[in-house]
Amino acid sequence: MTVGDSKHSYQRGSIRAAQLLHHFGPGAIVDLPDGSFITNAVDQWKFKHNQIREEDHDAVMSAFNQKPIRLLNSNPEAIRTKVSRFPIWRFCPNCGSMTDQPRRTFCTNPKCEPLGVKYAPMRFVTVCRKGHISDFPWVKWAHQEHNVCDKPRLRLMTDKGTLSSSYKTMRIICSNCEAPPVSLARIKEKGELERVTGKKCAGTKPWILHHQAETCDAEMTVALRGETKLHIPNVQSVITLPLKTASSEAIYQEIDKKYELFKNTWSNFSSEQKMVMLKGLLSDGDWTENDIQKGVHYLDSNRQLDDISFGSIKQRELSAWKHTKTAPLQEKDCQAERVPVPEDWTDYISHITRVDLMREVRALTSFNRLKYADSFVERKAGDGVSIFKNHTNWYPGIEIFGEGIFIELNPEMIEEWESRDSVKRIFESQLARFQQKRLKRDQAEIELYPRHILLHTFAHALIRAFAETSGYSSTSLRERLYFENGAASVLIHTAEGDSESSLGGLIELAKPEKMSLMLKRAIELTEYCSSDPTCLEGGQDRKAAACHCCLFLSETSCEWNNELLDRRTLHPKLSDDHLAFFNL
Repeated sequence: MTVGDSKHSYQRGSIRAAQLLHHFGPGAIVDLPDGSFITNAVDQWKFKHNQIREEDHDAVMSAFNQKPIRLLNSNPEAIRTKVSRFPIWRFCPNCGSMTDQPRRTFCTNPKCEPLGVKYAPMRFVTVCRKGHISDFPWVKWAHQEHNVCDKPRLRLMTDKGTLSSSYKTMRIICSNCEAPPVSLARIKEKGELERVTGKKCAGTKPWILHHQAETCDAEMTVALRGETKLHIPNVQSVITLPLKTASSEAIYQEIDKKYELFKNTWSNFSSEQKMVMLKGLLSDGDWTENDIQKGVHYLDSNRQLDDISFGSIKQRELSAWKHTKTAPLQEKDCQAERVPVPEDWTDYISHITRVDLMREVRALTSFNRLKYADSFVERKAGDGVSIFKNHTNWYPGIEIFGEGIFIELNPEMIEEWESRDSVKRIFESQLARFQQKRLKRDQAEIELYPRHILLHTFAHALIRAFAETSGYSSTSLRERLYFENGAASVLIHTAEGDSESSLGGLIELAKPEKMSLMLKRAIELTEYCSSDPTCLEGGQDRKAAACHCCLFLSETSCEWNNELLDRRTLHPKLSDDHLAFFNL
């Protein structure tokens, strides 16, 4: 899609739709051919009839506060994304002269003008946790020991005789007055910004056009312009299974199967007649009085489900994958079928589903600065810094068609594994340390068990194994973990938003003879790490035995930011304490 300047009609560059949902979304700094810019608020972009209301997909509407998703990748050429220059302050790499004129591209110094030297963006910006971001106060910093002159002319200097690019060797000087050069060595020290500017936060939002600075009591922090913590997108995803297909209640599933028998006459009956009729139609099941009442309410509400949230939607997804034990799932946007578990693995794995087609909708609802959102806790759509200037009734998103493999670990074996004294001693203490870590981040304690470490490690090992033979890289695969109602299941699916997501290479591995090899390979990959013995010794010191060389994945593939991983949960040779779930 086109990226254009907020004040001018010409094109600045182009960005893929998926990038706008992640690293280059509203409020993010993006490098374009003409320099450094910040992406404007979503409602300040230009669209040409690109909104798609997911009328048939109740899960999407319910998960996003009944707001439709405007799909950016359905017609990207019809979208013009606006940007504003940021940071405003730039410098000449040749002579060091600085400018705050956004429309000036080349240095005007007589020595540099014949050479056509372009201004480069200043390295530092200031940011606060509430989302405000602004240029570093260069003018005030250069005049700390002198009154600010009428027409400051700043220049960035490096200490003579040094080849270092460290900011501690840099100085700012004003050529228009007698203010002495000021070192940048203290710009990151606590309290320095407030001392120089007289306020904690500038309160500016340069990604919102014509935004007036607001009062903010959060402390401003100096950060490098390219740091990832300056823009942390809050992207939420939903697999578009109709909720009636993925009902968490078994009674709903039975009603859906027989709905055609009474859909035209249901409204003609009284409440007592409805109870009697439903009991008769569902007489082949062991239903309680409460189940029948739920069924009546379900039909009275036109089969609409109440209290929808991301947690309940994931529960319904889990129900849908597990429902393939009795019948294949054949929906417009989702086709899945149960496949046999390899004979050697029936003790450890209770169910495998091959997902031939699935549609995932991802939407950007907000973003954070400096502080990552809690990936272990369900959050409401819109929590965080707003991506809009004004209130709107939609979110930007993308649709992804792909394939996947769903695997459910044997719940009885998991309970037996968690009951081992060695597992309790090692992994429960590991979880306790993780809870302490959460408290230090101002995050609440959550309910965690050793199975969370086991399944998460298993998912990462599977992705690494699948990446070797499926034709997809590990960054093109993604995990989706299910722990609802004591489950321990994972869906490994393709994560790219283009045709590469449906090549068929992943579902080919679901065949029993190939799946057996893949499961074995996944466990084998955890036996050795190029950082051993450091990695493994970290585990023996009651720290997690996992690192970038063996288990860590890209942030787009992992739901939990590479936390709660330990190789010892999978491979029996890594510990003498019987910590491994698998014993093959």
